[in-house]
Amino acid sequence: MIGPIGEIDANGFCSAKVEVRVSGFLAQLEPFIQIRDLVEFRKEILALYEKLEGVANFSPLEKELELRLAMDARGQVSVTGKATKYYGERDNQLTFELSIDQTFLPSMAKSIERVVSGEV
Repeated sequence: MIGPIGEIDANGFCSAKVEVRVSGFLAQLEPFIQIRDLVEFRKEILALYEKLEGVANFSPLEKELELRLAMDARGQVSVTGKATKYYGERDNQLTFELSIDQTFLPSMAKSIERVVSGEV
């Protein structure tokens, strides 16, 4: 889940509140992301849904949150990701993989749209 974003700087960077919950694990972080990365990820999610094939990647410059969605021939979407919190010489990471149905893609795209437009 991605929440409200902070003020956008001159380079299009902002901080966002992100919560990743997977099989009893929880990661809370505030990664710095560029709005254009969210916009592009949303476009890729919608293309994935419309074509029923392909991949959508969220791999921003700052690697605090990375996601990959890949659709198989049966319409199942494999979601792999990594949430990283940097602490000097040591990093904590939550890596995950799960499967969702293609019907979740439009609501994911809508959520990103709401965040980018400032609705949340």
